[in-house]
Amino acid sequence: MMKYRGFVYCILFVLSGLAGAPAAAETPHQDSAGAVSVPVSIFSPTGAPVRDLEASSFRLRVDGKPTAEPVLASDKTRQLIYVFDRLSLEKKNLKNVLKPMETLIKEKIPEGSRISVFLGGQSLDLVQGPTADPKLILGALEKVRAAEYLGEKYRGVKRSLTRSVATAQTYQTGAFKASAGNAPAVKSGLGVEDAFGSMQATQYVERVNGLRDEEMSRILQELLNIEMLIRGCGGAPGRREVIWVGEDLFAVPGMDVYAALWENFQAFRTTINLKMPGMWAEEKNLRPQFETVSQLAQGMGVRVHILDAADRGRYASDRINENKRSSGMDKFGQGDPRNMVMDQTGAESQDLAWGGNVLAGDSGGVYFFGSRDPKPFFEHLKALIDGSYLLSFDMPGGTLDGALHELEAEAGGKSSIVKAPKHFAAAHPLSRLTDLANAEAILHLGENNLGFAIEAGESTATKDGRLIQKFRIILPVDRFQFRSENGQSTAHLAIAVVMKDQKNTQNPPKIFELPVSVPESRLAGTPKIAASFRLLVDSKLEEIAFAVRDELSGRSGSLSLKMNQ
Repeated sequence: MMKYRGFVYCILFVLSGLAGAPAAAETPHQDSAGAVSVPVSIFSPTGAPVRDLEASSFRLRVDGKPTAEPVLASDKTRQLIYVFDRLSLEKKNLKNVLKPMETLIKEKIPEGSRISVFLGGQSLDLVQGPTADPKLILGALEKVRAAEYLGEKYRGVKRSLTRSVATAQTYQTGAFKASAGNAPAVKSGLGVEDAFGSMQATQYVERVNGLRDEEMSRILQELLNIEMLIRGCGGAPGRREVIWVGEDLFAVPGMDVYAALWENFQAFRTTINLKMPGMWAEEKNLRPQFETVSQLAQGMGVRVHILDAADRGRYASDRINENKRSSGMDKFGQGDPRNMVMDQTGAESQDLAWGGNVLAGDSGGVYFFGSRDPKPFFEHLKALIDGSYLLSFDMPGGTLDGALHELEAEAGGKSSIVKAPKHFAAAHPLSRLTDLANAEAILHLGENNLGFAIEAGESTATKDGRLIQKFRIILPVDRFQFRSENGQSTAHLAIAVVMKDQKNTQNPPKIFELPVSVPESRLAGTPKIAASFRLLVDSKLEEIAFAVRDELSGRSGSLSLKMNQ
């Protein structure tokens, strides 16, 4: 599983020198230090994408205050990151997803799009890195189709327990005596049937609590995978879209099974202290975790799209047919998602879509669930992409404070539909550099328009079993800006580093400064210069990702380096 772990390292600056032949010129990616960018999509009242708007058509408010007129970014690059969740998907529902997706890829990949494919689960595995080649993408989807999924097993166990709870035969022989006011009647006296029913209820409570813990663990793992992909593409150029394909991203794990338990055994609530559904739900409620991931997506300018492939109509039908007993609680119609989960109060039922709605809705994405036909999801996603704009603007007051700010967007007239994130982060350029290092480590972007190279040199073991690893960075002089002082020409670099070990464990990005100098007399006509530095690394270091920012020009680039090759 890809996860964060702390690495301690030090930097030792060594020397600068001269190196090889000139590199071919390219236009570097400009990393603007004074502006922020947000994705906004515009639709007509009929849902059609609105294209070709000018910057003057947009009105933005930040924390309630209007901004200066935004600028339309010329970069049409778009990262589309698909992750197929192996913990929740059923094979038969996966087939329904892949067919329309493959059709769209064969027809046309949106202009500027680079598609990545991951398999989620206990580990987050890259199947295909960013590409616009349909053959490579279709090949990756074949690997997705061939993977093993646990959804069938997981849902079979859950369905069996729900059926057992809902159809259990319970009897009560004790006498009831009326209570004062509107309080429920109290049962007095226990017969054999009452004791048996209490024992059944106690056993089922333990099993349902166990299932809830398993479901909570599954959903937390899925949220961790989504979080890693958000961090991974947050530093990528252009627009960033994460598309999670799975089933049952609940905010209240196990609530659907507990609802059946409550319906059938609530008469024993005083005997075994059976909790009301709302009280039980509060014990393991994942709303804070969903909101945290949602805020991360908004802060990093990433739109999250959720495709819940579960066949809600079939599950709801099973639920109704299996519940042979009635406790006087109303049932909703077949296909209604409220058959599955009750809300916190226990008085009404809540929509299963809460978690997906938060992740997709707050980040300006698309959420789809409740049908075995996901074609509308891909149609809506395509329309959102076609009607998408990347708007850049200066922060009111000109301060990049790194905090989340509220965003309101209007465009195309009052009747237009605008989808935009509710918040964004005014990130400092160095924070963007660490995001870029993360993106390189997770997605292998290869966005190295600066044309630099990094080579690993010799290493020295330390007493604690780690290594002092030497690296050499090579800079094409025509891609970097230099400042002259006291007869020296110096390029000022900021370098962010992310390391991964052999178990794919990833550390948080670290950043350091590296000045690279040569005498002014030797700079003219020199194609490349080089500098060395050392890092303290783990002995099991497998891969290291570098993001480099030229502090004088504001340009940045990234690359990955495999160790022990």
